[in-house]
Amino acid sequence: MATGGTIYYGIVYGDTKAADVYHAIALLNDGIHNWARQDGAEWRYEGVYDARVCVPPVPARLYMAWGFVFNTESPGAPPHTACPR
Repeated sequence: MATGGTIYYGIVYGDTKAADVYHAIALLNDGIHNWARQDGAEWRYEGVYDARVCVPPVPARLYMAWGFVFNTESPGAPPHTACPR
């Protein structure tokens, strides 16, 4: 169980409400965890990723709106960290 971290939440609007996609990421001590949902479905956990080696699993415009910058040039990822997409 995490004892601290930061959660970011956003929505990317589609052409219809059913096409809207919600995204949430949690920055925790063991990595950046990602969830998504669409059209009122349950939230789907999409895994942990390392922004040093993976392109973020959320749309770039949302990632940048949160104030993040991607850097995929750092070598290596921590053990058990994968690119979820």
